[in-house]
Amino acid sequence: MEKIETIANMEKDPRLFLRFLAIGLFAILNLSFGFLFQVSRDLICYTELLVLVISSMVYWALSIRPIDRIIRNIFSRDQWNMPKKVAALLVFSGFALAVNLVVAQASVFLIISYWLDIDTPAADILVSTLTNNIAGNLLCFFSLAGITIYECLSSSSRSVPETEKPGFVMLSSGYTVTKVPFTDILYIQSNQNCITIQTHTDTFVKYQSLKSFLKECSYPAFKRVHRSFALNEDYVSRIETNDNGDGRVYLKNGSSVKLSRTFKKELQF
Repeated sequence: MEKIETIANMEKDPRLFLRFLAIGLFAILNLSFGFLFQVSRDLICYTELLVLVISSMVYWALSIRPIDRIIRNIFSRDQWNMPKKVAALLVFSGFALAVNLVVAQASVFLIISYWLDIDTPAADILVSTLTNNIAGNLLCFFSLAGITIYECLSSSSRSVPETEKPGFVMLSSGYTVTKVPFTDILYIQSNQNCITIQTHTDTFVKYQSLKSFLKECSYPAFKRVHRSFALNEDYVSRIETNDNGDGRVYLKNGSSVKLSRTFKKELQF
């Protein structure tokens, strides 16, 4: 069901189309380079080439969402400078490429050597690895990563004057983007490197710090009540505190969030 939705969303989301286009171009290049390499060694095996290319295409297609999520995670870390983000990107690219080579190599051995029982250049680890075209796979990875990085940098570079800031935020769930008015948000919870935004009916995850989200929104009703929580004070029902000043804030829908005495003064209640 998820695959069907992904294909349907590809027609509506140009970003997803660009990712599949990058994978398609990579497949053509990988097939061409692999063929030329085998020709140079006079060891041509079209079956091996097809297995390598198809297995890599499937691998990168299934990796679109994880790559997008991890890249956004890396570039949304406000505490990291650009060299640290680039270093993390390079480490991740090495890991993704290594897994890809393992998948491609295993596909060749299982399908060709064991299932079809065909002698191929894959019997030589070095030849198979080079035929799989490390450069081509790196190109595919950085194409997918580059699209996400461009989207991250573009969105972060847009500066909207304080008086012109909209009363909503665009939140994504998978490849669906939803316009969520600030007035519909009940609370925001910080969780490591992302925030969870709870509305009346939905829950969204955004790779951003709670501090930067509140600064970006500048919505007066959003109040920080804990280092991990901010809420919409329009939905506050009651506050319960203990002896040390900490406690919980209960909302009109019955949910509650932690209250820290440090942030208690933020609430006008």
